[in-house]
Amino acid sequence: MSKRNPKCKDCGKTFPWQCHLVIHMRTHTGEKPFVCSICQTSFVEKGQLKKHESIHDKKRYFCEDCPKRFHLKDALKVHRQIHSNQRLFPCAICSKTFNQKTGLISHFKTHSTNKLFKCNFCTRSFSTSGSLCRHLKFHSNAEPAKKKYSCHLCPKYFPLQHKLNYHVRMSHAPKQFCCSVCMKAFRTNSHLKRHHLVHSGEKKYTCQVCKKSFGIIGNLKKHYIIHSGENKYKCNICLKSFSCNSTLTQHIEAIHLQKSYSCDQCSKCFSHKTNLIRHKAVHKQKFKCDICKSVFNQKEDLKSHQKIYSDTKSFPCAECHKTYKQQGLLNRHMKSHTKPFSCSLCQKSFASKSHMNRHSKRIHSDEHM
Repeated sequence: MSKRNPKCKDCGKTFPWQCHLVIHMRTHTGEKPFVCSICQTSFVEKGQLKKHESIHDKKRYFCEDCPKRFHLKDALKVHRQIHSNQRLFPCAICSKTFNQKTGLISHFKTHSTNKLFKCNFCTRSFSTSGSLCRHLKFHSNAEPAKKKYSCHLCPKYFPLQHKLNYHVRMSHAPKQFCCSVCMKAFRTNSHLKRHHLVHSGEKKYTCQVCKKSFGIIGNLKKHYIIHSGENKYKCNICLKSFSCNSTLTQHIEAIHLQKSYSCDQCSKCFSHKTNLIRHKAVHKQKFKCDICKSVFNQKEDLKSHQKIYSDTKSFPCAECHKTYKQQGLLNRHMKSHTKPFSCSLCQKSFASKSHMNRHSKRIHSDEHM
């Protein structure tokens, strides 16, 4: 037999060289000749031992977006995908997407009816061990770890050194990454990249229910809560429920605390801080339309506006073949076909949430009493 393409006598698998066959044969014999001198763990290949030995060293590679640290550079690269906007692994059942294959595999278990991980303290069961571990914290009476690492720049304390380091990086480090468009500065390069989406106008994450688009995957996730109908954040004063914690906070400040935010340039007042921030942009308008003299804060907004005066309608509707000059106008029109908002009492569908709420007040007001 030639030295090239040797064949395993046990399983019939072929290899390009004899040395590869020798390594493979250890899977049948159970031989692990490479032993760690520190913990005595043994390995089939020398490369596996080298990777393992780095575990006994300090974690040299740290993530700039979260407190996690890693022994290996490759492990950090895999982890960095979590903070990336790229989602390469879609679920075939619910179309949810994931940064990593392991995340997709773990997610698949949530569709399974077999919940093998049972809680010993109550009757609940879970499809993954991670979900069970998180649940067990509710039953735990253990005291939280003492926060012994204090920040010398603010009064905060942390249980671990690397969490303190992360806090200093994210809260007190100089903002050295500067946006070339608006000169806003950030502490990390990833935050600057995320900010650039504001200027590019790129919105590649689209809601499958109402076709609204977002530049950041996190904003799409928050948006999906609106369609779920789940209002788990309840006001302790008037018992009104909200889908987001931030919306609840705005409600309490505006309605119960009657908090107001005033503009320091024109003294106009707003009930929400976000409305004030949006209003302040009016005092910084830079880009003017040559046709109607309208002014805009961003160049992309001006470009979008100028399409109104163009005869080109490059956004066609796939349902009725109507065409529109802007993607936003097409998205708004699509709701007339999909009607994503349904009344919980009579199942009538509407193109917008405001139309659904108006319907509920007019038709079902007595049923809410």
